[in-house]
Amino acid sequence: MNEGNSDAAAGFGMANLRVGFQQQYISGGYGNWRVSEFVRIDNATNHLYVGTVIVAEARGRYFESAAGRNASAGISVAYSF
Repeated sequence: MNEGNSDAAAGFGMANLRVGFQQQYISGGYGNWRVSEFVRIDNATNHLYVGTVIVAEARGRYFESAAGRNASAGISVAYSF
């Protein structure tokens, strides 16, 4: 948005996907192990949208685009006594 309020960005929809699994292992009286994994995809449709608005930008560049499609994965291991 500019100071004259004459510019605007269109609305949009976005989809993120995440799937995860968890396993628990019980070891005969010695404690429990828990293993969790996940895979995540952000901006699954790879839609270009405004991520940041710069107020009062003198050069007319009010909008900055957000990140495109990206993915991440992770694993965690926990032991409880």
